[in-house]
Amino acid sequence: MRWRHGVLIAVLMTPGAAVGDADGPARLLTYRNGRLSARLDRVPLEQVLTALSQATGAAIHGRPLAPWEVSAHFDAQPLREALDRLLDQSFILRYGADGRLLSVNLLAAPLPRVAKRGRAPASPAALSVMVAEHDPITVSGRLAKALHAGRVRLPVLLEAAVHDEDASVRAAALAEALAAVEADGTLRVPLLSTLRGMSDDTLTTLVRAWTGNRADELVTQVAQRSRDGYLRDRAASVLARLRLAATAARGTGGPLSRARG
Repeated sequence: MRWRHGVLIAVLMTPGAAVGDADGPARLLTYRNGRLSARLDRVPLEQVLTALSQATGAAIHGRPLAPWEVSAHFDAQPLREALDRLLDQSFILRYGADGRLLSVNLLAAPLPRVAKRGRAPASPAALSVMVAEHDPITVSGRLAKALHAGRVRLPVLLEAAVHDEDASVRAAALAEALAAVEADGTLRVPLLSTLRGMSDDTLTTLVRAWTGNRADELVTQVAQRSRDGYLRDRAASVLARLRLAATAARGTGGPLSRARG
């Protein structure tokens, strides 16, 4: 989660692309080696998103919270940090196992801006860089076979934890990723600080958008396997919201139905 949206970030190495409009104000996005440069002067957000898709080759899913014009000038910013500057809503970046950016998913939630008193949460951009730059993690057995490698990057593990077709591979990938995060204080501390700045509803929205119909499976494993009490508690809160929403959607006599009866 692109954790936000926490959470599947890898350094992307692809040729750059640019989008411009020679007839109007400077309108330019350039994307190289996982970094975005912008020359935007009062460009409608919808056009910025179109330019972003063309520059990165990624699909854009979701809709902006509101239309506005974007003005921004910066060079070679990490993609998530750049999008934090261009957008005013939460989003998730989806990457393939090869590190290629697949999509930018816009969420129906504003960027979390609440800071814990005494210490501001780490920015999503900073967390993304930490995840992407984490040392490769040694894996073995069935997981190594499934990932075709004995050492893999953290974003690859997170992607496998959600999207691999084999449930045992998903579970093993999540266990390795969780262990790596909890063992690395430079990543664990800012992650927990950021989570403290999010409401349970916002976190549930992000988790659901990232994991889709496997949200219950993944959050259950975090609640059961994490060694961090706070992380277990937050996972349990998210899990309760996921199951309450599922029961309400089914309308089969769950808690919401009984409350109405």
